Amino acid sequence: MNLRKSASLRLSLLVALAISTISLLGLGLYYTQLERALYQRTTERLHTELDNYAALYEQRRIIAVRQAMEFRASLNPNFDTIYLLQDKQHQFLGGNITQWPSDVTPSETGFTTGSFTQAEIILPDGSLQTYQIAAQNLPGGFPIIIGISLEQSHITLTEMLHTILILGGIMVVVGIGAGALVAHYVFRRVLKIIGFLDNVDQGSIDKRLPTDIREDEFALLGLHINQMLDRIDKLNAAHQKLGDVIAHEMRTPLGRIQNLIAELDAADDQKERISDEIHNTIRLFDSLLNIATVDAQTGSRTGLQPINLSQICAQLYELYQPVSEDNGRLLTADITPSLWVLGDANLIAQLISNLVENGNKFTQPNDKITLELSANGATHDLTIHDTGPGLTAGLEVSIFDQFVRAQNTDAQGHGLGLALVKAIALRHGAKVTLPKVKKGFAIRISWPRFSPNLQID
Repeated sequence: MNLRKSASLRLSLLVALAISTISLLGLGLYYTQLERALYQRTTERLHTELDNYAALYEQRRIIAVRQAMEFRASLNPNFDTIYLLQDKQHQFLGGNITQWPSDVTPSETGFTTGSFTQAEIILPDGSLQTYQIAAQNLPGGFPIIIGISLEQSHITLTEMLHTILILGGIMVVVGIGAGALVAHYVFRRVLKIIGFLDNVDQGSIDKRLPTDIREDEFALLGLHINQMLDRIDKLNAAHQKLGDVIAHEMRTPLGRIQNLIAELDAADDQKERISDEIHNTIRLFDSLLNIATVDAQTGSRTGLQPINLSQICAQLYELYQPVSEDNGRLLTADITPSLWVLGDANLIAQLISNLVENGNKFTQPNDKITLELSANGATHDLTIHDTGPGLTAGLEVSIFDQFVRAQNTDAQGHGLGLALVKAIALRHGAKVTLPKVKKGFAIRISWPRFSPNLQID
């Protein structure tokens, strides 16, 4: 399982992205309000300028306006505010700029407070600045310009924008970092539970999650998992005990019945058929006992030893090859040498024997049975494939259950062979799969690889 694919990481990053987005939207709204406020302040300053000059014009006419403009211009050496008053012939009368901007046209007559405009003005020092401008025609035809520089507002807004971008970047980085840390914490604890459940799936049902002193949802989940496993363990123990009791108790009376058959006054063929049925019943109970015994040992390494799996496969191939040939089947083998596993040699031999015998049982003359053993990274894969009729559609899920048999064959049996195969595989921590083949049936046992140089605890 990869952290990049985990739902906790996606959820954490989504929350971080949502918080960052909301924060950036808030900062963007603040920027818009600041821009509006600066524009409003500039507009109010223009209104104040116009009102002041209007009062002077009412008192002393154009002379007072000219004198006031000259005085105000002397107080603004940095051209924060610009002034220009012209006569009727558009000649300079007063102010701190001398040229009327070519793209500005007087829009009103008198000291009205109508619409203002923005324009770029070339100042006497040759620099270029943007101004909020009121361009009017005074009564009598005297053009006047009053402008307030927007340079400081632009600087303020630019700095504000840079601050927003920096804060936005910090929030995104911090959000992603916090999301990754949260996801890593959640992922690590979930992965711990998943790893534990994987071991349970491999048969380690006797183990339990460690008790977590933190009373959070993960501790509660672990508690419920442990309680569930305790219940499953008890049910399995009761089931195995019942199977053991039935199998042990039934073998004795069946054995006595088989001994009494010889004393019956019946034809020999009838006695033989009855004896065969009782013998098959005893074999059935033996198989159930074997499955119960192996199931009880699942997850325990007690009794397991380093085993040369290649050697066992080769020996069984030599044993069954003549038998298969006598039955008209072609048994072939492709065995990689010196592949070791940790296991029980007798159980492994029984597993392979069951699979080869199934190949002989459920195929027809001239069919082919292949035994393959190969290394595949951390596992050694044992695959047995035949070219028989294969499984009935839909049987793949239940084929390893007890008493389940293929319906497309006349072969006799109780449907316990593959159940025992899976039980033995789980006893060794191996994984059983059914590879897809074009024809016939294939089963693969993936054994955990073992190095003969390792120490066994």
